[in-house]
Amino acid sequence: MLNVALCAFEGVDLLDIAGPVQVFSSASELGRGTEPKYRASVISMSGMGIRTSSGLLISTVLAQQALADGIDTLLVAGGDGAARAAKDKALLHWLQANRSAFRRIGATSTGTFVLAAAGLLDGRGATTHWAHVNELQRSHPAVRVDQNALFVEDEGVWTSAGVTASIDMALAMVEADAGRGLAMKTAKSLVVYLKRSSGESQISTHLHAQHMPDELRILLERILENPREEYSVPQLVQISGMSTRSLYRAFYQQLKMTPREFVEMARLEVAKRLLEENGVRPGRVAEQAGFGSREAMRRSFQKRLGISPTAYRQKINSQARKSA
Repeated sequence: MLNVALCAFEGVDLLDIAGPVQVFSSASELGRGTEPKYRASVISMSGMGIRTSSGLLISTVLAQQALADGIDTLLVAGGDGAARAAKDKALLHWLQANRSAFRRIGATSTGTFVLAAAGLLDGRGATTHWAHVNELQRSHPAVRVDQNALFVEDEGVWTSAGVTASIDMALAMVEADAGRGLAMKTAKSLVVYLKRSSGESQISTHLHAQHMPDELRILLERILENPREEYSVPQLVQISGMSTRSLYRAFYQQLKMTPREFVEMARLEVAKRLLEENGVRPGRVAEQAGFGSREAMRRSFQKRLGISPTAYRQKINSQARKSA
């Protein structure tokens, strides 16, 4: 049994706690007898009820009591109250004094600031929500901030971006503990996309599409759902109902890229995810992602990522082995 403790404070984000807790709970329900089981709890320095940023009151376990029972993984949650928590001397001292008691420690979203304030991220790579990465770098220059990663793992210290990224990070922890099979079953049960890698962009083409004006959003969603289509300019004009000039102007104003570049980025995201599945051959990846040929896919990877598809797959596999 692996005890996972989510450290909460006044003003914590409820989803920063609920997301990881549900991942570990589902993994325990779906695991076979040979796979580790998780027991998740929410802890605080007071052991009293905590008011979340949404106004809901949640019960917590006294941190010292949880420590006595044994904590395998400690995750400091984020939320509006993280700035105050990062100045809580009792909490910071508790983290510093007991770091060696945890096999794994981490933070979700702005909980990263609490770990940084405790000095636990000095000299390490870390990330946080994209809206706060510059603040993290300014206030904690000893931390190597990755401004774009969904989550970062550096020698047993994990940090993640927003709420959904904390789910990605928790799934990666399950994979490190029990293998990809259980992580995939857990993701499927939660109806989430397994599995975004740690280095994937916080702001994806899918997220861009959700925040576009209707006429452009319909076109972007069509591209994302069917990346294998040709998408010539006349076809894009027909789908969008815009003139060629209006089409290019809309892409530049809203996305700072051309229609062709967006199509390429959409295909690149599909290819990256498929390459993380070892059973999918590169030629098949190129076909399913819409590149048409391995050479076209290779050129896109080199141009956009500075790495070949084969090297990308090897990098992901290496990260998985390191996490394990």
